[in-house]
Amino acid sequence: MTKTLTSVHVTGIASVIMPGTILLPKGTPPISPVVVEASDGTTKLLPGGVRADSGTAAALPGDILTKMGGVDSVVRYRAGTWRDILHYKPVIWLQLLITVLTLVATVFAAISAYVGTRSPTTPAFTAEAAPWVLVVAFVLAFSKLVSDVRTALG
Repeated sequence: MTKTLTSVHVTGIASVIMPGTILLPKGTPPISPVVVEASDGTTKLLPGGVRADSGTAAALPGDILTKMGGVDSVVRYRAGTWRDILHYKPVIWLQLLITVLTLVATVFAAISAYVGTRSPTTPAFTAEAAPWVLVVAFVLAFSKLVSDVRTALG
């Protein structure tokens, strides 16, 4: 994706204002997430949408509008990337750490279960369950990571 910033006026008045979301002027291609940069250098990663009315300014809710310079100020925006999500949503790093630690823990648990169940009296199911425990735990942790990233993408 390109990192070219597009300038647009912002307002807090529109037929619909969505909390925490920037609504770009009608006719603008929909982008989400959107990196929004104010004239003072303040940046935010926001979910994006397109205005339903014919307004020519981007619509922001009041709390974000105030942080971005107020009514009738000009902001610049661009499409967000994976790097932006990792930068602006640090909880994704935590989820990635949880996924990696879950993988490591399940590998140790699988090895321990496999080694600990190698005796002539051990049922076959018990000895073969260790790799499945690894796979299930990792898939669940990875699914949670993907879910969190998709949520961050808007």
